Amino acid sequence: EYLSVLLDLEQLVNNGKCNDCGEGEGLIRCLSCSGTRAWCPSCVLKAHQHNPFHNLQLWNGRFYETTTLQAQGYIMYLGH
Repeated sequence: EYLSVLLDLEQLVNNGKCNDCGEGEGLIRCLSCSGTRAWCPSCVLKAHQHNPFHNLQLWNGRFYETTTLQAQGYIMYLGH
């Protein structure tokens, strides 16, 4: 049963639909956030604009691999 739970955690979250907009492909998950949510690239940027160091993963069609907000188009402005 333990193995079954571990394998369930490695499946595509929310059938590939974005939890926020419901329209985009929810291929990104965050291991730092609580719960199991999926975001499309634009929604993950909005949801994590104040948490740029969260641990994100992108579904590549077979498994989740590490990604960053920068790879999704995030630009951090360091005002002076």
